[in-house]
Amino acid sequence: MIVFLDFDGVCHPHFVRPGDQFIDWPRLEAVLVEHPHVELVVSSSWRTISAAEWDDEVPESLRRRVVGRTPVIQRPLRARYPLDYEPEPVRFWEIVKYLKATRQLHRPWVALDDDETVFPRGCPNLILCADGFRDDEERRLRAALREVLR
Repeated sequence: MIVFLDFDGVCHPHFVRPGDQFIDWPRLEAVLVEHPHVELVVSSSWRTISAAEWDDEVPESLRRRVVGRTPVIQRPLRARYPLDYEPEPVRFWEIVKYLKATRQLHRPWVALDDDETVFPRGCPNLILCADGFRDDEERRLRAALREVLR
């Protein structure tokens, strides 16, 4: 299984105090340690930061676990039609593009993300994290991992 990981809103609450970044990573890491076959791919906007920033900001245990990063697809601008705006599922398409590029379309995957608008409505692969990786998100990830092992 592949877990596509957003950082803000998943590894820490979206609005976090300095020094509290990645406070939920140890909990997520504990689940992943039990499943060494799971690959972690960064789908967060953090995937575009420089290597120096990456090394300074992202915990080393998370950096070691990452096997890839999704490509960046720009959201189309729809500023002329604000009343009927329907967000594009851009994060979903970035994941699909990654899976195609790495020839892994057959692999099961889930996405841990705090923004449901970047996925198709009702996407079964999305584990929505309201404000960090908490009890409910942990239960849902464990259930997805158990399903793959069946």
